[in-house]
Amino acid sequence: MQPATVFTERYRLERRVGAGGMGEVWKALDQETGEPVAVKVLLGGALEDAARFAREAQILAGLSHPCIVRYLAHGASAEGAPYLVMEWLDGEDLSARLGRGPLGIDESVALALRVADVLAYAHAQGVIHRDLKPSNLFLPGKRLEEAKVLDFGIARIEHAATMTCAGTLLGTPGYMAPEQARGEASIDTRADVFSLGCVLFECLTGEPAFGGQHLAAILTKVLFEETPSVRSARPEVPEALDALLRRMLSKGREERPLDGRATAEALRALGEPPVRLPSRSSGAPSLTSSEQRAVAVILVSAPPGVEARRFDGSSTLTLTPDDVIILREAEVHGGASEHLIDGSVVVMIAGRSLATDLAARAARCALSLSAQAGGRSVALAIGRSDRSARSLGPAIDRVARLSGTMARDAAPAAGAVLLDEVVAGLLDARFDVREGDGVFVLQGERAVAEGTRLLLGKATPCVGRERELGMLRALLAETVEEATPQAALVVAPPGMGKSRLANELLQELRARDEPVSIWIARGDTLRTGAPLEMLGQALRSACGIHEGEPPEIRREKLLAQVAAWIAPCEQRRVAEFLGEIVGAPFPDEDSLALRSARRDAPLMADQVREAFLDFLGAACAKAPVLVLLEDLHWGDRPTVQLLDVALRTLEERPLFVLAAARPEVRDVFPKLWEGRRLHEIRLVELSRRAGERLARHVLGERAAAETIARIVRLSEGNAFYLEELIRWTAEGKGSDMPETVVAMVESRLGELDEGARRLLRAASIFGEVFCKGETIRIRRNNAY
Repeated sequence: MQPATVFTERYRLERRVGAGGMGEVWKALDQETGEPVAVKVLLGGALEDAARFAREAQILAGLSHPCIVRYLAHGASAEGAPYLVMEWLDGEDLSARLGRGPLGIDESVALALRVADVLAYAHAQGVIHRDLKPSNLFLPGKRLEEAKVLDFGIARIEHAATMTCAGTLLGTPGYMAPEQARGEASIDTRADVFSLGCVLFECLTGEPAFGGQHLAAILTKVLFEETPSVRSARPEVPEALDALLRRMLSKGREERPLDGRATAEALRALGEPPVRLPSRSSGAPSLTSSEQRAVAVILVSAPPGVEARRFDGSSTLTLTPDDVIILREAEVHGGASEHLIDGSVVVMIAGRSLATDLAARAARCALSLSAQAGGRSVALAIGRSDRSARSLGPAIDRVARLSGTMARDAAPAAGAVLLDEVVAGLLDARFDVREGDGVFVLQGERAVAEGTRLLLGKATPCVGRERELGMLRALLAETVEEATPQAALVVAPPGMGKSRLANELLQELRARDEPVSIWIARGDTLRTGAPLEMLGQALRSACGIHEGEPPEIRREKLLAQVAAWIAPCEQRRVAEFLGEIVGAPFPDEDSLALRSARRDAPLMADQVREAFLDFLGAACAKAPVLVLLEDLHWGDRPTVQLLDVALRTLEERPLFVLAAARPEVRDVFPKLWEGRRLHEIRLVELSRRAGERLARHVLGERAAAETIARIVRLSEGNAFYLEELIRWTAEGKGSDMPETVVAMVESRLGELDEGARRLLRAASIFGEVFCKGETIRIRRNNAY
């Protein structure tokens, strides 16, 4: 089609004014009436496009409203191209107007009311627009008061046969309702109410309610992120209008106004005609109304071969078997998940846990999803949200960028996960994180930490813990030399170096090739209190059983280790009952004892206890045994009780139990190994000199003394904070705090009760120190 062409022998084409997935729009002159018109032509579309184009013409022909672009004619050209003729409008669309800034409150309400009245009329005719957005609201003569609704291209008549299947992308991502973003087939009038809410929000603030550069990020925000109060961006907006917007933008459609008519009535209740709304709300904004916490977002890309979808619903997508598995796996890890209409899956993980715990939990979830994803890429990022986890934008945007990096560049190996730098900084040495060209890739998780976290590519010395390390050496030596069972409990808040201290001892033993059998277990937030969970881990460690190995391989390894330590006549009994707790159950057809115990819980508990004590005693007879229990505060009582029995009954056996835990371990296990030879070591803050040694070791002699002093002062003796501040400074990130440290501080504050948090939020406007009668120091690690 060219300018000056006379289309269908009636409309002289003047200029093309738009083009899209369903054809072109031309300004033309109607040679019969002499009036300018808009001619929309479908060129070379698929059959479903032609059907949808015909539906648009049918719907528009049946609508007659002064605020809807006027229908003039439709048909097909001699070449068979469907066309639709509408009135020509001079002016601009609302998107262009908002490009110059937000509207006034009066103007915004008046415009929303005008559009709501249009929706009320359309909904009464059974028509749902499904694509309401600023670019589909035209302002003739650039006048807001004359706005007209355009583009019924994906509108649908209620109760008519649907032209799309569940999974079809209908609408524009930043303005579609959550049910549209999920690809639900049943879309009703409340989807238009949501879209109008998005438009009204943008009119008032000048910013989209759900913005972003990546489709997956926008869809995720639509599904997960509650729109912030419009008053937070524009305080003069009345509370009643803010409340109505929250209803319109509710994730649950049942909480929104029912349709256009109900929305118009609610808008009129604010003032009719729009009265001069107050410039300020009657109440002062609350000083302590918001808090932030860490939240993790995982994005699993669309299945291979799924092409980018057009927003007009020209293709469909259904839930794949892999998607079902991924959604179920996310639930197992405590994540909230959604299948997005673009084919990807998003998982959000939040909670009251510390940022390091959250990172570990999310990393395990991401690795599990990657193993189930059938070659699809997986990315993980951590950001900050308010306490309701309703403000997720930064984390979502980061994970979408990461996913885009994988799509653009070579994807990591199968089973690997791309990380943002915050997650990489929060994960400890158990996680195999590799960096290359500024990209962090999580390869997997080790059963135990191998070595220590590298800091700027360097292994760091264990500073400031020489006395505690010496105590552990002495206790272990005493256990070995005197064959005396005993235990040590290392207690400290997060980030103080408990795991590093234990790892230093293990490295020394391995370096000296000491004949010590090392059994390792670690508490896990998702398995807290699970009976014999930690004991099962320790036994798997003793037998060389790895995560993910099938039961038959586990049984083989268990039998081999039992055979090495236990007398032949007892081997089968010990292996069968230990198999119950290491994930290697034996068949019981030929074992009356095992079959009977499976029917009698107390009998099973007795048999497992005896098998464990026999196994541990035999192991100690061969070589000293060190049982390392990390994060015992997440441990289980049966494990603690069985180790208590071992410490009491295995006399003259070289058994050393080393446990590391946070202070709350005393609340979880108030009588932990009471009456046994238990030595408690409480880690205090690193000394100033120790902090300076570490900073100087990493940054080098050229680092300014003032820089070193500032890093040490800000860390306040917390080893994790110290390392992150060193990293941040070396990378030239400026004087702001690293995101990793901020996330840890925020999560620590989140553990306080509501009253204490409100006090600290109020006090924060004064800085770190404030006075009222006395000076209160707000510390970053374990005191507030």
